[in-house]
Amino acid sequence: MKRQMFVTVIALTVGLSGGLGGRTRAEDPPAAAARPVGLVSVLKHDDTVVSSDFSPDGKTLVTTTAGSEIRLWDVATGKELGRAKIPRLGRVVFLPSGRMVIVSDRFAVHLLTVPELTLEKTVTLEGKDALRPRWMLFSPDGKTEAVRFRSSIFVWDLSSGKIRHRIELGHGRFPVATESPMAYSPDGKVFAAQNSKDGLTLWDTRTWQEKQGATVGKSTDLCLAFSPDGRFLAIGRIHIWPIHVDPVSLEQEGPIDLWDLSINPLEAPQGGMMWHGEGQGVLGLSFSADGKILASIARFSRDVKLWDVARRRNVRTFTPGSSGMLWNVEFSPVGRILAVRGEWQTVELWDVDELLKIAPDQ
Repeated sequence: MKRQMFVTVIALTVGLSGGLGGRTRAEDPPAAAARPVGLVSVLKHDDTVVSSDFSPDGKTLVTTTAGSEIRLWDVATGKELGRAKIPRLGRVVFLPSGRMVIVSDRFAVHLLTVPELTLEKTVTLEGKDALRPRWMLFSPDGKTEAVRFRSSIFVWDLSSGKIRHRIELGHGRFPVATESPMAYSPDGKVFAAQNSKDGLTLWDTRTWQEKQGATVGKSTDLCLAFSPDGRFLAIGRIHIWPIHVDPVSLEQEGPIDLWDLSINPLEAPQGGMMWHGEGQGVLGLSFSADGKILASIARFSRDVKLWDVARRRNVRTFTPGSSGMLWNVEFSPVGRILAVRGEWQTVELWDVDELLKIAPDQ
């Protein structure tokens, strides 16, 4: 009886101490890293994300990847709602009804139902297969697609596939560094694009006649974004410097001009100027739904800057958690959810209101 009691005590001692070698109990597993304040969700993909768009009600996000995959996501939960594969996928946008998305490839556009992502219709665009598109942009109503080539912009009617208009930009430089050298105003009545003469041109889309123009500087690529009310056009710049330029001269790179289109022809940035700084040109811009916050990203940067549009001040800078250079930022059309994507295989959704609650020194 005594022998059995002794064995039991030894067994209990081994269990509590982690063994007879004098080790204490095993350390607790490391706690999971705390989710950064403001981060809503991380949408993981199997390939690089090349395009994204929010539904009109802001509840759904659609993404396309370099692997020709299209996916739908629930913005509130971060859960995937569906996926499909279509060869040569490019830009994607929700139609105003929110019940269909339209996606472009090099030769055609495809209409898919939501949330099933079943192919409803394919429209082959006249002459597009003979060209090499560099940038593609859908109008807000989803009825036309503007495609930038080296020295021309073609506008296609997406119901017929016919060319509606062709803009000749002339010979000269064409943008190489930004993702959005073209932009439609929210009502679709104004089209803005970088031209081939180191300048910016605005067209009236009802007649496709030039409205205004301005010179913005030599060897400069533009990034464009309209405010939701169409009053302001934000213009970010990237200077394409010669290799021999002294890096010190890059310190002044990265302005963001706000052009007030309601009162000013494009002669000077009367709306004000914000300075991105850090010697990096502006690569992406997006206004919040209420027009009060402007988000920007810089070339070769991992940071997102948030600007108070009224005060022309930087009110927050944050770094998304996924590693990689940033390519684009996009606000939801409802509320203040910001989608951030870059060279990684994810899209991060951030609540800007939560970010702005953080004390500046945090």
